[in-house]
Amino acid sequence: MTMFYPRALTIRRHVATLLLGGLLLSGCQSNPYTSRLHKMARQAMLSYHLLPGVTFDLASWQRTETPGAVLHLYVESSGFVQQGGGQLSQDPTPHHPMAFYLAAVDPHPNVAYLARPCQYVLENPQQRRNCAPRYWSSHALDDVVMADLLRATDWLQHAAGATQIHLIGVGSGASAAAWLSAKRPAVTRFLSVDGIFTPQAAPPLELPPPSELPPSLSTMEAFNLLAQQLASVPQRHYITGLDHTLSSNHIQPFIITMGRHACAHVALHRYADLNQLLKHWPSLLTEPLHCADRS
Repeated sequence: MTMFYPRALTIRRHVATLLLGGLLLSGCQSNPYTSRLHKMARQAMLSYHLLPGVTFDLASWQRTETPGAVLHLYVESSGFVQQGGGQLSQDPTPHHPMAFYLAAVDPHPNVAYLARPCQYVLENPQQRRNCAPRYWSSHALDDVVMADLLRATDWLQHAAGATQIHLIGVGSGASAAAWLSAKRPAVTRFLSVDGIFTPQAAPPLELPPPSELPPSLSTMEAFNLLAQQLASVPQRHYITGLDHTLSSNHIQPFIITMGRHACAHVALHRYADLNQLLKHWPSLLTEPLHCADRS
């Protein structure tokens, strides 16, 4: 049975009220995307941490109310990849960070949100290390990216004192979260929300020739191997209806590759808008998986 903690529940209700009222999803201010995220983080009692990796500095937010309890870790999508005219964005900070919104309304006592490389940091020149557009497009799952995401996951787990992690990947962040789930036995559940499970896991772009692609998850063979490695992790994949280009057909090939003994379920929902999803997300987190957690 999933426990709901009074303090976290109060925070969730307050944040949900702000969201449903449109305060954080609309409006114009200086540096609006980062500013409103910091405001929402304060309401959800999520503290900011800049995690220096070997290649990138990664932004993260975390709340630890019960050290040692399971950590719910949310991994963001590739963010704002393309701007007008099909040009690559120079700043991948997401305009609507779905993974953060879900983390903010999660009532669990231990919650963390992990941004992708170069999100929320480009205004500070000292934090822009190696920030090139290829790292949020064609090389979004490059070896150096995944290595730093793995280091950040370990840091957040240690900070929470957690022995178990439930990983939640949103959009193209689902592919990164899947890789992290396969690499760390501490991950005992993996959830995706409108997950994109393809090599590179970024919106369709004109990619360089295959010989120039990075080795990490850049081929279907590598991706199929990832699916097989993930088979032992209990998982659920939510299709919300908010992205009309996605359906269960997008996730089924990935699940089939895991094999018939995999504990992977697809849950179809149809929400009219983001606010509806956020309202129902805490109850979705309580849905049992019909298989035992990985020990």
